[in-house]
Amino acid sequence: MNLSRESIVKLQEAKRYDLILIAYINDSGYAGMLPTGEIVDRRFFPEAFPIDENKMMGIPKPKEV
Repeated sequence: MNLSRESIVKLQEAKRYDLILIAYINDSGYAGMLPTGEIVDRRFFPEAFPIDENKMMGIPKPKEV
């Protein structure tokens, strides 16, 4: 995961669970984006467009659903 344990704790303290969830989805390879711009898990939203691999941002190659 791209987030360190310290970063996760800080996000939890700030109650930013949404950012933690997005980091987990990105790391899974199933991240997708809906036409509204929302980042979602493509296993639950197959209509979402896969988020492209980006090595600089730590986003892996999209997996097939």
